[in-house]
Amino acid sequence: MKKLISIAVALFISIGAAHVNAGPGHAHTHQNQGQRQHMAQRPHRKPGAPVYIESEARYQIQAGEKKSISLKLSMGTSSGIAKVNLRADRGLQLTAEQMNWQFDLAEASEVSIPLEVTAAADGRYFIHVFTLIENGPGGRMPRAQAIAIDVGEAVRKAQKPSLAEHVLLPAKEEIISR
Repeated sequence: MKKLISIAVALFISIGAAHVNAGPGHAHTHQNQGQRQHMAQRPHRKPGAPVYIESEARYQIQAGEKKSISLKLSMGTSSGIAKVNLRADRGLQLTAEQMNWQFDLAEASEVSIPLEVTAAADGRYFIHVFTLIENGPGGRMPRAQAIAIDVGEAVRKAQKPSLAEHVLLPAKEEIISR
């Protein structure tokens, strides 16, 4: 039995090492010569479409303030059509030329969408970015991402402390023995 377990462990380790050494292009064969140069430095490891938000991931505004944002998306493939759908959380007003966009990836692998946001009340809101890349029959790759919009100073102060800080919480323990 021990011999069987040791053979299984050795096989598992060798398969894992082969997968790690295969490189970023191994798991996703759709990432080929059409990729942009910097995509090789940041391989796509999550499931879904190889789409990256190149603009800021979080914005800080004050209640009632209008903020212009340029949402920059980088596509990790140069073939097919990218469909982008934008939605905002309740309480966040999102103004854009349109909420549904479509791009031919043969023409541009990086796109910029102009937006304007405002919120009446303090809080953390999100702009949800849903992307679908279609490249031929059966080639549909979706991806859902979001950009945080922090409204007001209270949100900034209420953010989680860094890992370097210790937070002590009062605790009362009772050991029950049976």
